[in-house]
Amino acid sequence: MAFRFVKKKTEQTAKPEQRPDRTSSRNLVSAWMPACSEFYYNYMEPLFNTTFRICALTIKGVMRRCKRFGQFLRRKLGPQLGAFGASCRSFWNEILRGFKTPLFIIRRGFYLIQRNYYMAAERQGKLHGFTVSVKTILEGASNNRRLIHRGLNYVLPCVMVTILIMVVVFTQNLTFAVQVSYNGQPVGYIQDETVFESAEQKMQQRIVYVEGEDVIDIIPQYSVSLVSKNEILDDEALADNMIRLSNLDIIEAQGFYIGDQFYGAVQDPEALTEALESILDAYRSDSSNETVEFEQPYDFRPGLYLASSVVDTNELIDMVTSQKQEERTYTIQSGDTPYEIAQDNNISLNELVALNPGILENCMPGDTVKLQGSVPFMSVKVSRTLTYEESIPYETVEVSDKKYLKGTKVTTQEGENGTRQVTATVEYVNGVEVGRTVLDSVVTKEPVEKHVTVGSAEPTVVVPSGGGLAPGTGSGMFINPCPSGYVSQEFGHAGHKGMDIASGYGNPIYASAGGTVILARWYSGYGKCVMIDHGNGIVTLYGHASNLYVSQGQVVAQGQPIAAVGSTGWSSGNHCHFEIRVNGQTVNPRRYL
Repeated sequence: MAFRFVKKKTEQTAKPEQRPDRTSSRNLVSAWMPACSEFYYNYMEPLFNTTFRICALTIKGVMRRCKRFGQFLRRKLGPQLGAFGASCRSFWNEILRGFKTPLFIIRRGFYLIQRNYYMAAERQGKLHGFTVSVKTILEGASNNRRLIHRGLNYVLPCVMVTILIMVVVFTQNLTFAVQVSYNGQPVGYIQDETVFESAEQKMQQRIVYVEGEDVIDIIPQYSVSLVSKNEILDDEALADNMIRLSNLDIIEAQGFYIGDQFYGAVQDPEALTEALESILDAYRSDSSNETVEFEQPYDFRPGLYLASSVVDTNELIDMVTSQKQEERTYTIQSGDTPYEIAQDNNISLNELVALNPGILENCMPGDTVKLQGSVPFMSVKVSRTLTYEESIPYETVEVSDKKYLKGTKVTTQEGENGTRQVTATVEYVNGVEVGRTVLDSVVTKEPVEKHVTVGSAEPTVVVPSGGGLAPGTGSGMFINPCPSGYVSQEFGHAGHKGMDIASGYGNPIYASAGGTVILARWYSGYGKCVMIDHGNGIVTLYGHASNLYVSQGQVVAQGQPIAAVGSTGWSSGNHCHFEIRVNGQTVNPRRYL
């Protein structure tokens, strides 16, 4: 049965002014309701019905095929499965019968023994009842010989296996050991003779001999015995037994050891433990990624100690908090001086010289020097995992260029260091870094290479007598020192020894080629002047400058600003007087520009 939504016809009434929104929504729903109802009955309902019919048929078909498959299995495998099931049931019943029959017979035998005893005891007394019970037991055993044999076949193997397991477990706990005896008295069992040697050392460590006292010497007797493993002693327990047999005044205490060195015994180690922990607390920080421990671990070993070995706790506290002198070495690094080495290692220069005679005259990198200073009696080792930023130095790439003379270096790109984030484990001893292990490194900024152009051209050699290049055939080895100006007077005009290049005041003057500045000052009629030596006897001169940018001895590159145009000295206007001198003789600059 299908339900259809039908729009009801209602009389239109005046809309309430106070609720306009709700009335509009109701009208919108009423307008869409017929369309939704029509869509459902035309499309959705047939789709649902078809889907349900297909699913029902599919399930029904699957169930029919499963039923047929089951019938096929029963027809083909039914007899075999039935026979197998009957065999299993018969086997199980036989097992139950084998267990039930002896139990039934034993229960029946106890019943008969009890009944015959009471009946005979009532007639002729308890002794006769006991005799009748024994006869009943013997008759039962005679009548059930097969049952007894069968029971023994089951019980005896189980008993033997149990005995074998007990023997194996017992013998596994046995081992051959060395029995140590002293003056006919057994001291204990040990694994081998080395345990006694170690125990003897520990015993001697526990004893504090007063001057004049004889050293206790124990000469043991050894024998081999088969003993339980639990009876074998270690060196500490054997040392206790040896002290106990020494007939000396002994006391139960706790020995204080640093490494394997015994320093004394105390009865209450709490105060000493607090003092040691306070030493470690001085090196601890709030970081969770750190370990703070003594370089040589300490421990308290309980045992029997001679009364003379027990020391006052305050003496041990004073010892562990004291300083001691220790000699160490240092490898000289490049740039180190004796004063810096002494200052960095907290010793005086006189102490350094006393330990290393001749260091003031010979302090070479790679040499090893001796150092001595006070260090804590208990050195503290700290290991921290740190994350920090590290600079990555840039690389310098040099490119050869024949446009520049040899000795000229021009930086075409400035280098810039990079950065990386490093995670490392840093180890300190007494606050001084002794090792660093990098765990991870991530580059956060790549370094920028520095590019340098290196001149490779040989300077042009000019013969002063007029040979060489003809005027006007420039070699290109030199550049115009003042490209912002123009040539106002050529070389040779009215005895002029150079080339005048007129330009605006303050315009830069550049090095015509790379070389070394041999003059940068006021130079007679040239005013403020710069002279550059380019090697092979070639020198360039730049005169009448208003300002100088270089100094004597400075190495400059071709094209580097060296001065500013001016009109100093014997000059009538702003210009650069440019000369090229070969072996002290001025030549025409045109040959080289």
